This record gives sequence, structure tokens and C-alpha cells, in this order.
Amino acid sequence: MHPQPPPRARPCGLVVTTFRMEPIGKRIGVKWYIHTDQIASLPIALQSAISFAADTVNRHDARGFNVVRVDDNGSEFAFLNYPGLGKEPFPTLESSWRLDVSTSHVSYRSYRDSLNPPILHRTELFLQDGDATKSRCILLTQQCEQVGLFDNPAIIGFQRQWFDLIRQKGYELHGYDLRPLGNVDNGFSGPDRGGIEYRRKCPSLWPNRISGLACYESYPGPFPSVSGVVFLTFGVYHRPP
Repeated sequence: MHPQPPPRARPCGLVVTTFRMEPIGKRIGVKWYIHTDQIASLPIALQSAISFAADTVNRHDARGFNVVRVDDNGSEFAFLNYPGLGKEPFPTLESSWRLDVSTSHVSYRSYRDSLNPPILHRTELFLQDGDATKSRCILLTQQCEQVGLFDNPAIIGFQRQWFDLIRQKGYELHGYDLRPLGNVDNGFSGPDRGGIEYRRKCPSLWPNRISGLACYESYPGPFPSVSGVVFLTFGVYHRPP
């Protein structure tokens, strides 16, 4: 077990509590997420606490993180690596280092090979005002709010469930834009979800009419010799035996 951290780490809880209403980063419950580029805008006391925590996890070979998560009471810090942040609409978590302040215990977890990694929403909250991607993220977040994708935050934290929910709402993600399924007639630009590449083709049978009769999905899956097709007829899925 590592030595106990010096007392200066504990006041972090008080700093976070008094600073919780500042418009920096993102809050989920009692946890506060801050981009590393935003740390310089925080109060000096909180910067010092984060720096101390970072020094502690760095002794465990932590590297590459770009988001810091702080608990309200200062009891835990997490250093998270989202490689796609600022480049993808919903970046996935690749790795995390967590520091328990009371014990100085550091835990590490990698999601590099995960079939269903955690993802990050509302990424505009982590981007600088001059970032060219920020405006696109803001518009995407507004779309998600309008169609109810954020109505139940408890079910949207992982990639597979998130993209399943988008499709349940009748949409597909194309870059930084949600498009109704009925308006998509070739291809699917979602990510590779857990080794299964999803494609959707819906050639219209009649102009300006619903093309559901001709819709099908193929999913090659992780094994080249195995594939499947799901046929859609009048809104009912028929999966071949």
C-alpha cells in the first residue's frame, strides 16, 4: 500500500462544493468532469488538488488522459482517456485511473478491447470556444434532447445501448447529425459496435413513400463465415432460422 497522501488533498471536497455552479466541464450526479485544457480556469486550490492526484497516479504509469473526474466530497479522482474527444460525436473511454484519496489506492482499467465501452455525451462542454467542432456538437446535443435520447440517463452510458436507443427512436447517426431512418436509403455510418458492423439498406418501392417493405439489415459479425439477415415487412422483423 502506498503512503497516505498529505492533508492538502482532503480540502478538495470543499473547493468542489463551492465551485459546483461554475459553467466549466460537465456534472453527472455528484461527479464533475473537467477537460485537462480547462484546469487552468479553476481556482488555485482545486488546481493544486488535481495536480497532487495526478502526481499520485503518474507513479502508476498513468498517461494519455484528457478528462479529470472529481467527486463532490473530494474522496476520489479519476483520470480518463477519451482519444476521440473533439474528433467524434460520442467518444469512447479507452482507459481510466482512479485514486481513492483516503487510502491512496490507484486502480486502472482498460476498455481498449471492450465490446461495449462507456461513451461521453454533450462533448461541447469540454471544448474551447474556438474549436471548430464545438458548434456541431451543440447542434447534435439539441437534436438528442428534442427526440428524447437523454430522458433516461441511466441507460445511455455505454456505446451499444446508446446506438440501440437511437435506432429505437427512429434515427441513425451520420457524422454529427441524426437522420430519420425513413430518410436513409443507403448505408449506415454508425461505428463498429463490438466487432459487428451494421449496414442498413432500404430501397424505396414508391417515391416519397415508406420503404419499410424492402428494408433489411446485414451483420457480418466477428466471424467471416457467419452472417445474418433480418427482413422487415410492414414494420415486423422476421429473422431467418
